[in-house]
Amino acid sequence: MHHLSLHKLAAEDTCVGVEVIAAATTRLKRLVWGLLAFNLLAWLGLLAAARLASPLVWTGVLAYLLGLQHAFDADHIAAIDAVTRKLRQDGRMPVAVGFFFAVGHSAAVWILALVLLVLVRGPLNHVSAAGQLGELISRVASAGFLTVIGLLNLSIARRLWCQLSDRRVSTARGQGEAGSARR
Repeated sequence: MHHLSLHKLAAEDTCVGVEVIAAATTRLKRLVWGLLAFNLLAWLGLLAAARLASPLVWTGVLAYLLGLQHAFDADHIAAIDAVTRKLRQDGRMPVAVGFFFAVGHSAAVWILALVLLVLVRGPLNHVSAAGQLGELISRVASAGFLTVIGLLNLSIARRLWCQLSDRRVSTARGQGEAGSARR
């Protein structure tokens, strides 16, 4: 049933063919199965690590739940929405935009966690400097990404404004010609 609605959508949309929808559906299925497998492996890894230190389980559960809540922050939804709209406007299928956003986001978390791990094992006086560096890096990365998304939105808004202006001018000309033909 789900495939029928996608194919019906493809038949109605002149920009997207049935083959493109079928390829996107296949990619999406692979992505979902990959994410499910990755989550299963992560939970199994957490349970294995819990044998060594039981507080890790609750720390892992808390981190997972906070990460899920953080994923639905308004700025993340807006960023993914903007990129998705831009790709659709360019005639491309934005199947994995959210996935790659999440991978980039979690990569920053992993890198900072590894830096913190190395610094904690070293002299403790470097931890505050690493915290300040991590704060600076995260702020610059967030501001940079949001600036890029904002510029993309501004570009799209400008293009839409020009299209709307062109339609208004052509409509006004059409009405002017129709009025002079009546006289």
